[in-house]
Amino acid sequence: MKFKYLILILIFRFSGYSQDNFCQKLNKINSILQKEHYKPRIIDDSLSVNWFDTFIDEFDADNTIFTKSEYQEIEKFKFKLDDLLNSNDCSFIDAFEKTIKKGLLRKLEYIKKIEKQKLDFTGIDTLYYSPKKVLYSENENKLLLLIKKKIELTILSQIASISKNKDSLNKEFKKLLPKYQHQLIEKEKCIIEFELGKNQNFKQNIENLFLSTFVSCFDPHSNYFNATQKNLF
Repeated sequence: MKFKYLILILIFRFSGYSQDNFCQKLNKINSILQKEHYKPRIIDDSLSVNWFDTFIDEFDADNTIFTKSEYQEIEKFKFKLDDLLNSNDCSFIDAFEKTIKKGLLRKLEYIKKIEKQKLDFTGIDTLYYSPKKVLYSENENKLLLLIKKKIELTILSQIASISKNKDSLNKEFKKLLPKYQHQLIEKEKCIIEFELGKNQNFKQNIENLFLSTFVSCFDPHSNYFNATQKNLF
């Protein structure tokens, strides 16, 4: 019952906050969670790290938005979000919005470049993953290569899932490739263009994600609904 009770509180008590700015919403959400949540979290470094990591995981899970230096620019907030919240300072949102928008526009540009290329699946290629350490590209050229490799891997995985008959897939691969490349590229462009939206929508999208990930740090059953999501619910 406490989970349901909290969800109703978050929906209906936040419904009147659509005109508030980001900092006002964040402070009101925190106030409600501290008073009404069955086990409120202390606003400390632990929550700050959890909040930061959750936001990054939600937005750039495949490490294709930021270069290493860009990630380091926003990583400086990793242990500071709690202090900024406690001091009613939400200026950090501007740094995130600026860096994310730059990264999204660049990724969209790269996707469009890849769209015009004829992908080559001959030879051997390598894509590194790490279960522990977050790996970001050292520069934009390496980031472009990473995006291309991940697109190629996804296309291969999708084609491979069609049939377990390798001989049949090898024969049809050249015919299937353009179709799957087009579908994936269009999907990637659509996702990025949706995330960018218009200027105001982009800003709201980033703010809403910050609010949502903040609430989720208290427990996975709690969430933040913006005005549009509330109406849909």
